[in-house]
Amino acid sequence: MNGQVILLGLLFISLAIGAQGMCGEARAPKCRMVGGKPFCPEEFVAVCGSDGVTYQNECALCFKNNRDNSDVTIIHDGECKVPAD
Repeated sequence: MNGQVILLGLLFISLAIGAQGMCGEARAPKCRMVGGKPFCPEEFVAVCGSDGVTYQNECALCFKNNRDNSDVTIIHDGECKVPAD
């Protein structure tokens, strides 16, 4: 019985942690570095930066951070939403 309670508790915790990640937590962009600089593919997989700018892909955001010595994170996949007037 105790084993079942522990197992259910662990299941609940893992589900709660997984749900947090789906709620739009900001994350750092990941990119491949070549010669100390990001090496970016030309694919379009838009991400929305914490600065409100849509980037072509995670690597383009990583490149901007590297170039400007900034720390813009990804707030969600896809293009940034433009506020309605």
